[in-house]
Amino acid sequence: MSQRWLVGLQVWRVIEGLFLIEMARGNLPGMFAYPAGIGDIVVGVTAAVALIAYRSRAQLPRAALLTVLVLGVADFLGAFFFGFTASKGPQQLFFPEVTNDLLLFPTGMIPLFLVPYAIFFHTLSWLSLRQAASSIVQNRSSAQERRDPRSAYGNKPQGAKPQLAGQLDTDTA
Repeated sequence: MSQRWLVGLQVWRVIEGLFLIEMARGNLPGMFAYPAGIGDIVVGVTAAVALIAYRSRAQLPRAALLTVLVLGVADFLGAFFFGFTASKGPQQLFFPEVTNDLLLFPTGMIPLFLVPYAIFFHTLSWLSLRQAASSIVQNRSSAQERRDPRSAYGNKPQGAKPQLAGQLDTDTA
């Protein structure tokens, strides 16, 4: 799957602005809804802007791709932290006035179904980016070897000794 498609699949995250609506209705605490809702809107809009800004290029620039990926992972971490620590249980660090009913319908669809897909798409993007970087390094090293096979990474034919100009090779005589 191309990076363009993987970034495009992050645009749907604007739907998680639903957290802000549910907060306004009194169903979610602001401690969770603000970072999760605004973070997802920022990631979705950033993905859309990257796709639109670079629509004429064959591939997205690495900087645009990394921006979407880093913002997406930061949003996941923030949403997980505030969602987990604002929920009832032994892990609860924050005690908001509104209980964190994140798993109720319709907001429950997001962490139960959409977030795992987003994590999967992020993982595919990271792996694809890593593979592309690896192939660039391999292409550079093979280009170096094609230019001068004796000097690439210190590889010299076995038994070869450095010689000065005009010096005879006494081993082969």
